[in-house]
Amino acid sequence: LYYAVMLGCIPVIVQPDVAQPFHANLPYGDFSVSIAQHAMYSMPELLAGIAADNAKLAAMQRSLACVQKYFHWEFNLVRDGQAGWMLLQILSDRLWPGKPPTVVCKAPVVASQMLL
Repeated sequence: LYYAVMLGCIPVIVQPDVAQPFHANLPYGDFSVSIAQHAMYSMPELLAGIAADNAKLAAMQRSLACVQKYFHWEFNLVRDGQAGWMLLQILSDRLWPGKPPTVVCKAPVVASQMLL
């Protein structure tokens, strides 16, 4: 996952039941494709459908560009790496459980996504 995100590729998650990094804070559905193991036979058609829908693919790429910095570990929190900041945010969310988790990079809904 890390390498796909850092290289700018739309991640394909084949184990959707496994918790992904920062899953409560990052909108995985906006920048990744999730498919169950038993449905892998349909993966070529699924990916071809996403590639054919230029608006959806562009929206996913914008979302991916937005979350990419949250996968980058940089000890200087002022620079691009925001994984450390995200970790601190999750700890804050756990210390104050009544407040909703901080969701970052929530992409705007594209007209073609409303039909799904």
